[in-house]
Amino acid sequence: MNSRSRNKNYEIQDYTPSQPKAAGLNSSLTRVSNILECLSQGMNPNVEIATYCGYHQSTTHRLLKDLRQLGWVIQDDLNSCYYLGPFISRVAANAVANHRFFVINALREMTTLAEKTGEAVNLAVMEGLHYLRVHEIPSRYDLRVSDNSRGYGQIFTPGATGKVLLSQLLDPVLKETLNKVALISRTERSVKDKKVLYRQIREIREQGYAISHSERIPGATGISAPVVNYSWPAAIAVIGPESRMRPIIDTLTAALPEIARRISDNLAKALNTQGVIAWETEGNGH
Repeated sequence: MNSRSRNKNYEIQDYTPSQPKAAGLNSSLTRVSNILECLSQGMNPNVEIATYCGYHQSTTHRLLKDLRQLGWVIQDDLNSCYYLGPFISRVAANAVANHRFFVINALREMTTLAEKTGEAVNLAVMEGLHYLRVHEIPSRYDLRVSDNSRGYGQIFTPGATGKVLLSQLLDPVLKETLNKVALISRTERSVKDKKVLYRQIREIREQGYAISHSERIPGATGISAPVVNYSWPAAIAVIGPESRMRPIIDTLTAALPEIARRISDNLAKALNTQGVIAWETEGNGH
């Protein structure tokens, strides 16, 4: 049973709970997995979970009761809705580790790109109003770009990667998001006008990549392209000093979207094998 998810941040595509792919897979584990997926997508009442999964309400009620005792879910006594519990939060505490599947499917392309350019290659995702660098292959040069914002960073100090991540939001979500936040300037070249940023994002959607010069880090050039078919907006980027990046910009702008497409294809194949429905972007089916 499909229905548009109510995720207020990203507009997740039609959601279908995963079904077992291997014969003999424990049916209770499958039901638990589907229930947890529903909760992660904002479906919290028992009746709604049962409807989406196609289970009897008594079945989901019994499983949710067991999951509550284990600390996997919690229940609001006022409205009887269920939510992911502290056990799941502890398991998910290492944000980078949660994206290891993504990294595995991108690593070969990232490594090849790093070897050819010699510059730093990053893989990032957008979570809420932040971006998270989930993997980095550092530059082989002694003179390299240094970014102290390891792990989570503000999406609204956007360089090439931040703009590519924002470009994957559906237009109504993008406009609503831009209306609610303030842009943060880090250099003289940082984008300060939301209308300018919105125009740049629309251009990025058309051309398939973004370039920034000294917008986040003085003297640095970044080139980024969107990676689709993942559960979050995602991007791959090459970052280095302007003096070394400028001579290879044309080469990178031609190659990077194709590299991002191959990573996207890898994800699509892997996710299809596991029966997972991927996230859908503004430029991917709309």
